[in-house]
Amino acid sequence: MYGDQDDFTSASAYDSWADALRTINEESGQQDARLEIIKVGGASHFWREDHAADRLFEVVKSWAQR
Repeated sequence: MYGDQDDFTSASAYDSWADALRTINEESGQQDARLEIIKVGGASHFWREDHAADRLFEVVKSWAQR
């Protein structure tokens, strides 16, 4: 997960990194390999915004329950 308002790394840099990771994941050929990348609108590097922290918690909780 990353926010599109990160103070340290641009969203475009994260987008490029995410695309590279997706490509590697797809090329691995492992059917059980799962990669989830989520960009949260309005979230900064430290997730201090209330809506961003709530979204972070929701996604991690959902992931942990699987």
